[in-house]
Amino acid sequence: MRIVRGSVAWLACLMLVPAALRAQTQDQLYTATQQQLDVTKMLLAQANSWNHGNLEGYLAFYKDAPDTVAILAGPVKGMQSIRNAYSINFPRAEAMGMLDES
Repeated sequence: MRIVRGSVAWLACLMLVPAALRAQTQDQLYTATQQQLDVTKMLLAQANSWNHGNLEGYLAFYKDAPDTVAILAGPVKGMQSIRNAYSINFPRAEAMGMLDES
């Protein structure tokens, strides 16, 4: 399976987790903020689209703007260029593999 790079949202999630862990002690419950819940919900929906081979559904979470950048083999700028790069690298659902949501 190829490792998928390019989702800035995954990076954002990884940055939120340490802050949440620092905010609690071993025996303390943690209540996520609405923003953290929204990001988590979006990441799970995006992973679900990817895992079902739905490239358009996966890309729907990107901002459709010329300044949107994804890091694939290198930086790719603009939604149409990003869509083309993903289509070339993942021409069929079988080529996409699966993202682990844990």
